[in-house]
Amino acid sequence: MPASFGLVGTVPVLFRISAMNRHERRRIKKQAGARPAAPAPADVAHLRGAEALRQGRPEAAIADLRAANRLRPSDGAILTNLGIALSQAGDAEEAEGVLHQACSVAPELAAAPFNLGVLLRRRGAVDEARAALNRAIALDPGHWRARTELGLLELDADAPAAALAAFEAVLAVAPDQPAIRHDAGVAAQRLGRIADAIRHYERALATAADRAPTLVNLGYCLQELGRTDEALAHYRRALALDRTLYAAVVKNLTTAPHGRFWLSPAQLRQALLA
Repeated sequence: MPASFGLVGTVPVLFRISAMNRHERRRIKKQAGARPAAPAPADVAHLRGAEALRQGRPEAAIADLRAANRLRPSDGAILTNLGIALSQAGDAEEAEGVLHQACSVAPELAAAPFNLGVLLRRRGAVDEARAALNRAIALDPGHWRARTELGLLELDADAPAAALAAFEAVLAVAPDQPAIRHDAGVAAQRLGRIADAIRHYERALATAADRAPTLVNLGYCLQELGRTDEALAHYRRALALDRTLYAAVVKNLTTAPHGRFWLSPAQLRQALLA
């Protein structure tokens, strides 16, 4: 799963941008209630920048967010959004510095260390990313995106037990998340907990039946338990959805520690694609 930045209160496809937190929104509403005046210039620039980020225009967002930052240099939400915009524009080094600054000026804002953790994970700084994501979770225990990102980091770091704990913490409150279910299945499978892996894969498919990689992984687990007919059925379903997975399926069938299929390439093709 790709890394995903975060805007508080919105969920765009690739980036969750860190817009104004609830205290900032309350302050603006209070000002608006006190006097029917135009919003402060910093707020106008900030909102314009956040909207440009949602629209996938990071360069335009940077210009507006820099303007907002000049007017309000200690605003953690503005700095967080600016860091995300810089990252989207390809300037990861400056983005990291800006996000560190956001963490310093707004230590109560979970979005700042979350987005810093996402960026650091992309840059391969595993220990620093883990620390940032754990900081976000400490500030907001319900921050399921931070827990998901932490789980993905732990999977990449070959720490499946820690990954599974992170994913299952999310699934305890949001059980119908097929992508997270799949990743929990991967972690359980790496731990040799085949029954748990099957449970997660089946739950993922219950909400997203056309997830071909999940079908392949489930087939492998069933094959390991000697349930070869069920395994073949899932492999066939996966290949009907995505023929590019054929090599992965053949590898599963011919190299698995248990339930290995001793068939020639032609026989395998006949069994899978007939």
